[in-house]
Amino acid sequence: FRSEYRMLLNEYRDGILLFNHMEEKVWKKAQRDTVGLEKYFETNKGKFMWEKRLDAKLYICKNDSVATAVKKMITAGKTSDEIQSDLNKTSKLNLKIEEGKYLEHENDYLDNVKWEKGTQTVMKDGQTIIVIVNDIVPPGNKTLKEAKGLALTAFQDYLEQEWLKELHNKYKVEVNKEVLSTIPNTP
Repeated sequence: FRSEYRMLLNEYRDGILLFNHMEEKVWKKAQRDTVGLEKYFETNKGKFMWEKRLDAKLYICKNDSVATAVKKMITAGKTSDEIQSDLNKTSKLNLKIEEGKYLEHENDYLDNVKWEKGTQTVMKDGQTIIVIVNDIVPPGNKTLKEAKGLALTAFQDYLEQEWLKELHNKYKVEVNKEVLSTIPNTP
């Protein structure tokens, strides 16, 4: 029982030591080294790409009568804020407006929209959606701001690999085959 406890305690201690080293050499370093992150990102821009996207504005209308009113107001040159303000006076559920760049299958309302510029009307879950496709955005590089999470994770992986190379160069790895043979194989 004592030897099992000692092994468990050593494993716990080693795990904490490894965690502390990883935190210092990789995770914190990646967060603090903004210049290194920018340099890594610039060198590896090809890893952080947008697919083709749809630049669109969606008017999600409660029903056909709201959709008809929206179309008239758009034709009259009213802004989205003016349209939403006018139509949502009686109920905030009459009209919802979304605008942005969307990947394919990212927005359920756009699943049945043709990827071409212009105005289209689609039905979804009893609602009428007026979609104004402003542009089809071709694939391209993300900015560091757009890819921050992915870039930070990739930079951490890079720092970890560099640290492991440094350790391999500094220390010789020796495997004690007698001890290794005593460790049971686990599935």
